[in-house]
Amino acid sequence: GKVGSDQNSYAAVVATLDEHCTKFHTEIIMQEARQERLVQIGEVMKTLYKVWTETNPNLPLKRIFYYRDGVAHSQFDTFARPEIEDLKAAFLDLHINPELVYKVVQKRTRTRFASSRGEGRYEKVPVGLVVDREVTDKMKDPNY
Repeated sequence: GKVGSDQNSYAAVVATLDEHCTKFHTEIIMQEARQERLVQIGEVMKTLYKVWTETNPNLPLKRIFYYRDGVAHSQFDTFARPEIEDLKAAFLDLHINPELVYKVVQKRTRTRFASSRGEGRYEKVPVGLVVDREVTDKMKDPNY
């Protein structure tokens, strides 16, 4: 629905099922209007783990990378921390102990990069440029 709407919203949680990241399983969660926290994430994780173990019966799950969009920096304690607790509770229920890497992904539209052409002239950088050092914060670990 629209921002500020009273309509239910939907969240998708996607799991990679193979080492080449070419096979996926998606779970769709219907949430109440204006519900930002994924209150069902623990149950979704259990379902994703079941699918993962069926696909990889002899491969132990060592690490889970969880990329979360839609959480503002000021909302981290409100949304991210409870979701992390829910995920860890699901791990206990499943009798697994993978490393959890929880990353909050945010769009930064005001960040611009340019390549110097000398004499105060700049040009656009090549498509696909990744900046992974010198424009980072060791606490937030942003990637551009």
